[in-house]
Amino acid sequence: MKIKRNKISIVGLGFVGSAMAVAINSIRNKKKNLYNVLGIEKDDLKGKNISLSLNNGIFPFKVNDKILINKAKLLKNRANFFASNNIEDIEDSKIIICSINFDLKKQSKKFITNSNNYLNVIDKIAKYINPNATLIIESTLPPGYCENKIIPRFKNIFKKRKIDINKVKIAYSFERVMPGKNYFNSIRNIWRVYAANNKAAELTCKIFFESIINVKKYPLTKMKSIRSVELTKVLENTYRSVNIAFIDEWTKISEKLGINLNKVVDAIKLRPTHSNIMRPGLGVGGYCLTKDSLLAMYSAKKIYKFNNSKFPFSNLALKVNNSMPSHTIKVIKKLNNNNLKNKKILICGASYKNDIGETRYSPSEILYKKLKKFDCKIEIYDPYVKFWSELNLKVSQKIKNFNKFDNIILAVNHNEFSNINFNKLNKKTVIVDTCGILNSKKKSILKKNDIIVYKIGQGI
Repeated sequence: MKIKRNKISIVGLGFVGSAMAVAINSIRNKKKNLYNVLGIEKDDLKGKNISLSLNNGIFPFKVNDKILINKAKLLKNRANFFASNNIEDIEDSKIIICSINFDLKKQSKKFITNSNNYLNVIDKIAKYINPNATLIIESTLPPGYCENKIIPRFKNIFKKRKIDINKVKIAYSFERVMPGKNYFNSIRNIWRVYAANNKAAELTCKIFFESIINVKKYPLTKMKSIRSVELTKVLENTYRSVNIAFIDEWTKISEKLGINLNKVVDAIKLRPTHSNIMRPGLGVGGYCLTKDSLLAMYSAKKIYKFNNSKFPFSNLALKVNNSMPSHTIKVIKKLNNNNLKNKKILICGASYKNDIGETRYSPSEILYKKLKKFDCKIEIYDPYVKFWSELNLKVSQKIKNFNKFDNIILAVNHNEFSNINFNKLNKKTVIVDTCGILNSKKKSILKKNDIIVYKIGQGI
C-alpha cells in the first residue's frame, strides 16, 4: 500500500500512548491538522474500551489536566483521528510510534520479563510496516535491546518479505511523560533525546519531534547510538530511585529527633545545586521507578554477559524503596498500641502519585497488603480510581462520613485531599500524613481537638 506522508500510527494507547495521540492530533499548521493519527490498542475488552473512549473524545484514564481533557474532546468524529484494534492498519503510515511496556521484575535472583510478548508486537509491526516508513520506539528498554533484539528481528522479517534490509529505519527516543496537572504540556514542552540506526531514520525522527515539541526552549539532543539513549533513560530513572531511597534513613532519624524534615529540605533546596533533593513519603510507586533500576543489570547479564557487573547502589535503592511502606505500618501500629484488630482504617489514595488514576506498583498496594495481615477493616478512598484491578477491589470515590474510621492514612497528595475538613473527627482518631497534606496550621487545630496527627518525616 502507498504510504501516506502525514499519517502517524501509535501502537499502545496506555498512559503514554493515549496522551501522545491527543498531542500529535492537536498539531496544526495554517489552521489545518498537520497529521492524521491512528491509535492501535490490543484486540481485547480493555483495548476496545480504550479505543472506543478516544473515538468518542474521552481520555480513557481519569486525569485532572483540563488541557488534555479538552484536547481529547476534539478527537470525536475527527477525520484525522481513529483508534483501532487492528495492527494491520499501520501499513500506510509514514511513522509508527511504539509505546508499549517492557516489563521487568526480579524474583529469587531471576529476571522475569515480557520480552517475548514485546518482541511479538515488534514482529507484527515489522510484518505490516511500509518499507519506506520509520519506527520510533518510546518504550524504556535495557541498553542494547534495540540493536541486539529489535533491529535483527526487523531485518529478518524484511528479508522474508523480500525487502532490502537496508530499508529498516528505526529510531529510539524515550518518553518523559508526566501524568498529573501538566500531563499534556509534558509532551509538548520537554527535552527529547534520540538516535537511530541510520541517517534516514535519524532525520525523520528529528523532523517529527521538531514539529510537536517547543524545540526553541527544549532543544533535541542527538546521541551517537541507540544504546546510549537507552542508557540515558535507565540512568535518569535509577538516579531518581536512589535519591528517593536516600531520604528514607533521614525520615526515620528526623522523627526520632522531633525535627520537621520537610523544613530541613526546604532550607537545603535554596541551594540550586541541591534543588532536587527528595522529600519523605510513603514510598516509591509507578511503572518506571520500581523497575528501571533493573534494566541496566538485565542488559549487563542477559544481553552483554557482563557477569561481574553488580550495581550495588541500584540494588540497595530498590530494596529500600520496597521497604518504605513498612515504616508507616510501624507508626500506625505504635499509635494503636500494637493492636489493629477490627480497627477501621481509611487509606486515602490508591494511585502511585497525585492527581492521576494509575495504580500500577503503587506503594499504597504494599500498605494495604501489610495492613490486611492485622485483621483490620480497610476502606480505600480515591477520587481518580473506581476499581483497583491489582487488588480486585472497589474504591470509594467519595466519603460521606470520616467519623466512622479509627485511623486515616493520607497516602497520596491528591489535590482533593487538601480540602477535606477533618475538624469534626472523633477524639483520639489517628491521622497519619505520609505526603505533607496537613500544614502546621491544620495540624495544630486537629491536635487541639484531641486528634492524633503523625507526619512522616516529622512525627507527632
